Amino acid sequence: MTLHSLQKLLKKTGTGLSISRHILEESEGGSLTCSSVLGEGMQFTIALHLE
Repeated sequence: MTLHSLQKLLKKTGTGLSISRHILEESEGGSLTCSSVLGEGMQFTIALHLE
């Protein structure tokens, strides 16, 4: 599931996730991903590079 799909599902603007993703990817070189299973829930994964 993409962050855009999650925004539609939750009927929210998703600004918080968008800002978080931007900071992680553009400023920190990391990533923010989301996966879900219908009826079970969602999992967010944050990956950062450690120096």
